[in-house]
Amino acid sequence: VGLSADEDRYQAGQCLAQGRAIHLAEVEVRSITGLSLVMLQSFLPVMEPAGRCVGVIESFRDMSSEARIHQAYKKLLAMHKARQEDLERKVTERTQQLTLALREVTRLSRIDPLTGLLNRRSFQEFAEQAFSMVGRHGRCLALLMGDLDDFKRLNDAHGHQAGDTIL
Repeated sequence: VGLSADEDRYQAGQCLAQGRAIHLAEVEVRSITGLSLVMLQSFLPVMEPAGRCVGVIESFRDMSSEARIHQAYKKLLAMHKARQEDLERKVTERTQQLTLALREVTRLSRIDPLTGLLNRRSFQEFAEQAFSMVGRHGRCLALLMGDLDDFKRLNDAHGHQAGDTIL
């Protein structure tokens, strides 16, 4: 494969005109036996003592093993990136699940699941805040409380399902 003859002449001419080396990395070359090699093709100036470029040496260095290592490294990087993205996706999903669970636990710790009303502790906190606000702003507050006498006897006599229905 390599460079065409015209490309070779052009690169050699550039090296001769500029008096500096030109390196073309990863040029694929096929050997006589058909083996594919990755080569570093270089055009090196031949300088006379006065500093004038009088010729060009074209050299090839086999970089096949370095190219294979480079490809393996790129593959490992791609695998690492895919794993990192997968882990980030899983962390995001788990964070969302935990946030929802925390909201539900918080709700259940404040609300009676049967009636949907505030539980005793939450009601007391709410009532304290309401009384405090009424005191600060000089407003009135009405509080209505209900109590079911002998509710335990109702549950014992008719079962908890009947008591839940009444609640």
